Amino acid sequence: MYYDYHIRRFTSKTLTDLRFGIRTFYHAFNDQQWGIGLETPEASEAINPVESCARLMNRFNPSLPEIKLLVIFGNEALQNWVPDQSQRGSYDLNDRLHIEEKALRIWKAGYRNALVPTDLINEGKLTLNAENKPVLCGHQFDAVLFLNPQYSKEPVLHFLEAYVKNGGKLMIEGSATHNFMGDKIADRMALLCRNATVNGFSMKAIPQLGIEKNAVADGCKNEDGSYLFTDIQSIRKDRTASFSLLLHNDTYSSDYKGLAAISVDEQGKLQKFACSGFKELRKNGKVILSLNHRAGIFVERAGNDYQISVAKLEEESKIVVNNLQ
Repeated sequence: MYYDYHIRRFTSKTLTDLRFGIRTFYHAFNDQQWGIGLETPEASEAINPVESCARLMNRFNPSLPEIKLLVIFGNEALQNWVPDQSQRGSYDLNDRLHIEEKALRIWKAGYRNALVPTDLINEGKLTLNAENKPVLCGHQFDAVLFLNPQYSKEPVLHFLEAYVKNGGKLMIEGSATHNFMGDKIADRMALLCRNATVNGFSMKAIPQLGIEKNAVADGCKNEDGSYLFTDIQSIRKDRTASFSLLLHNDTYSSDYKGLAAISVDEQGKLQKFACSGFKELRKNGKVILSLNHRAGIFVERAGNDYQISVAKLEEESKIVVNNLQ
């Protein structure tokens, strides 16, 4: 859900979020003070191309993005500014911890991450699997950045201790003198920090966690090996963006306007493809699928055949298929 009155900012965020499988609900769009007013021609003209991209992505139905770094913040520290009154911020939170800002810095530096509170550990939703990997909603992470352990509850402390004891990659920021019940934990915390991979928040030290930067320009790799790309300027300026990917020893490439998504199996065979403003798809430089008019297209493999859907296909339009496999 996103709430903004600026149509350019609104459409930019909505399209970019599609890159990570996020659908946007237009909250209070008709609000006279804050809403965009999607009933106006200007707003509809800006939103409609993004909506077309969203419909294509829904048909492609990608898996969760491939994210290896889990950022956990101490919700107990965030909600407790006592006894230092100067740390009291908006909504009675210790917002001077700058939790979201740190996660955003990491993201902008190219390290994809998921930011979650310690509540998920306390509720048993975030656990360690048999390989000592943090798991949340079926998503497995390779490393943890833990922010602000002060006043942590016992399940959180046990989680961190078990994680580092079994070789987990941990960066920990902040100190802790007491747990949630007021018991002293300075000794436990000192041992935990000694066993951590990195002490203190450090952008330069993130590679020590075994985490690599996202190398896909304007794109996102998903857990199932598929890729999604978005580009807002290709819509606004009526120009094409492009992608080129080496997938299982074959290079797939295409131009697009707004969004493109592709999935290829381990044998190099195309499984799914979605593209707005599509003209042609190339494999190792050879055109394997083309239209003579740009349009939105969705391709899905069904056994040895392919099902192809084209949006607003004109009567004189022509689909050319040349060995999709």
